[in-house]
Amino acid sequence: MNFSTSTLPFIGSVWLLVSFRIFIFRSVMISLLMFGLFLFFYLFLAVFRKATDSAHLFLKLNDKTFALFQGRAFI
Repeated sequence: MNFSTSTLPFIGSVWLLVSFRIFIFRSVMISLLMFGLFLFFYLFLAVFRKATDSAHLFLKLNDKTFALFQGRAFI
């Protein structure tokens, strides 16, 4: 009886440590995922904008067609 009561705080602290580590790991993974998605879309848009800029210079499109090609509303 004395042995089981002396190990309860130890078991509780181990459980708290493990759950806290899982919480930190999950938070870090979500943050890295969000940053990776942001970086991917930012680079994708930068490459797409550069490709449309070079297409604009190469094809000599007018501004309305160029804005439509980039997906912007140009009225």
